[in-house]
Amino acid sequence: RIKLSVLPSGGRISSVRFENNGSRFTAKDWERLRCIAEGNQAVDSVGMFGVGFYTVFSLTDEPLVSSGKSCMSFGWSGDDLNYC
Repeated sequence: RIKLSVLPSGGRISSVRFENNGSRFTAKDWERLRCIAEGNQAVDSVGMFGVGFYTVFSLTDEPLVSSGKSCMSFGWSGDDLNYC
């Protein structure tokens, strides 16, 4: 099951939230997310083909991904994509 929430604030969309009830990210899943440009051929892992996460950048320049008690944020510095 996937849930999509759009949270308006002052006439603007302040947050778009995607949720699922799947497994929490493993260390390997987090690493794959860091390497989104490389893609991932494992169908049972996060980041298959590296295409899905790129669509997030059509909604925001600074996405935040959370799973369990861990999270990772992304942001651009010039042409470089950074994460923390």
